[in-house]
Amino acid sequence: ANAASLARGKTFYVKECAACHGTSGKGDGPQAATLTPKPRDVSVPEIQKQSDGSLFWKFTTGKAPMPAYDKFPEEDRWSVINYM
Repeated sequence: ANAASLARGKTFYVKECAACHGTSGKGDGPQAATLTPKPRDVSVPEIQKQSDGSLFWKFTTGKAPMPAYDKFPEEDRWSVINYM
């Protein structure tokens, strides 16, 4: 992670993730109430202690209702992980 990656990750997160996970990652975005199951709070230690590789795989493959993000460049996906 470096400053450029963190900035890229923040931009991507705000555009693609915040609607469900919220700006702070608490799972309280404006779309969260419409989803079952509810978006995870990605700020909790249970998530934060997971390896970057594990988070990258989950982000890439998705799990309903979260879509797979494999269509996005790998650099963008790693930047989101760095930002988180």
